[in-house]
Amino acid sequence: MCFSEDTVVYPWESQIFGERKIGGHEIDPWESTDIYINDTLGLKKLDKEGKMKAFLFGEDHLHINRVVLIEDIIPGVYKKRE
Repeated sequence: MCFSEDTVVYPWESQIFGERKIGGHEIDPWESTDIYINDTLGLKKLDKEGKMKAFLFGEDHLHINRVVLIEDIIPGVYKKRE
C-alpha cells in the first residue's frame, strides 16, 4: 500500500521500494532498483508471477477508506477458497 499524501514516510514512493536517485530529488520506480533487478527480496519473481499488487491512496499514512478496504484490498489479498 502506498499513500501519496504521507506525512510519515518520505519519499512516499519508498513505501513500494522506490528509491531516491543519488544526488537529486527524483525517484527511481521500484522496477528499476537493484533490489528488483537482482531479485534480492523476490519482488521480481512475484511481479512476473502476477502476485505483486500496489494500491495507491491519495491519503495520509494508513488512512484507508472503509469501502476501498472491503471491496478492493481484502479480496485482492485473500483469495476466496472453493
